[in-house]
Amino acid sequence: SRRASQDPMNAPAKSSAIYGGVEAVVRPDTIIASNTSSLCITELAAATGRPDRFGGLHFFNPVPLMKLVEVIRALTTS
Repeated sequence: SRRASQDPMNAPAKSSAIYGGVEAVVRPDTIIASNTSSLCITELAAATGRPDRFGGLHFFNPVPLMKLVEVIRALTTS
């Protein structure tokens, strides 16, 4: 069975708490990124106070050998 910490249905509440903590310690011009490939980047961005400075990164496996990363913008990314 899936643990509550892995449940995508809990992701928005957890994201808000996690990214709120990150926002408290980084400069206002910091770009925040998530490496998730299973959650919506726009929804994660909406959980922050700076959805225009939020994006996603998807690393391809095996990471040490693949020189490729996908950059994903949210609908709100500037």
